[in-house]
Amino acid sequence: MPIPPRPPAPPPALRSNPETFSANAEATILYQWGAFPTWIEAIARFTEGQAEAALAAALGGDLPPLAGKAGQFLRVKADGSGPELVARPFGDSLEAAGNGILVKRSAGDIVGRILTTEANRGIQLLHVEGGGSNPVINGVTRSTAQWRDASDTTEAVLSPAKLAATLLALPAGVGANQSWQEVTASRALSTSYQNTTGRPILVFFVGQGSNVVQVSVDGSTWVKVGASYGQYTPNNTFIVPPGHYYRVNGSASGITWSELR
Repeated sequence: MPIPPRPPAPPPALRSNPETFSANAEATILYQWGAFPTWIEAIARFTEGQAEAALAAALGGDLPPLAGKAGQFLRVKADGSGPELVARPFGDSLEAAGNGILVKRSAGDIVGRILTTEANRGIQLLHVEGGGSNPVINGVTRSTAQWRDASDTTEAVLSPAKLAATLLALPAGVGANQSWQEVTASRALSTSYQNTTGRPILVFFVGQGSNVVQVSVDGSTWVKVGASYGQYTPNNTFIVPPGHYYRVNGSASGITWSELR
C-alpha cells in the first residue's frame, strides 16, 4: 500500500487582498477541520499496517515453512522475489569437524581438523596425515632429514623449546647477549667453577707464576687446556661448554681474569 499523499493546502487568506480574503479564510478552516485530519488518520492507518507487516515478517509470517528445514540457511531468491531455505553445501559445517574446521585436500575430499584437545587447548598448526610419522604443514610433508637440513628454506613451525635449544648451542659470542666481564675479584686459584649460563663461555686468564688451566665435564676428571710458567702469558684463553667446570691451579700473582658470558 503506497503512502497516502498529503492534500494541497488552500491559498492563504490575506487582508491585503480583500477580494479573496473571505473565500480563502473559509477554505482554510474547512481544510484544517476536514481534509487535513482525514489525511492524518490515513497516515496513522498506513503506519500501523507497516508495523504489523514488519512484525509478521519478524515472526516468520513471510518465511517459507520451517518444518523439516533444520540445518538449512535462509537466503534471498536469485530473482529477488522472496526468501528461501536451502541446504548448506557439503562440508559447510563446523559441527561436522568436531569442534574444528573442515579442510579441502588436493584429493578433492573434505576432512575435519580438530582445533582443541583436552591436553592442549588451542589451534594446532601441525597435523599428521594418516597416522604417519612425518608431519604435514600447509600440505607439505616434512621428514626428519628435511627438518635438519640447514639449507632448506621451506616455511615451517618451530617450538619455542627447540628454538631456545638452538640458540643456546651457538658458539660463545654468537646469536645472544653476551659481553666480556672482569671477574678477577670473584675468582680464586685452585677453585672450580661451573658454567651455568646455558651457553658456551670464553675465559681469559693471565698471571705471573706457575699455573695450569683445566676444564672438566663432571668436576672430577680434568683436561689441561693451558698453562704458564714463571712469567706473564696471554695464551690462557679457553672455551667452557654449558654445564662444564673450569679452574686454574697454581700460585700465580698479578692475576687478570675475564669471561665472555
